[in-house]
Amino acid sequence: MPQEVLSAVFNAKAGEVLKVNAQNGDKYFVDIVALNNRMNLKLMK
Repeated sequence: MPQEVLSAVFNAKAGEVLKVNAQNGDKYFVDIVALNNRMNLKLMK
């Protein structure tokens, strides 16, 4: 996935629908359903 698309995804919030045009002309439609916050994850032993 192109960097500009990844940047848009990582800056998005849950529930957003992204429509991103990549520099190479490809179009990406991304539906952000849920995000995992690494700070909220617990390590299990």
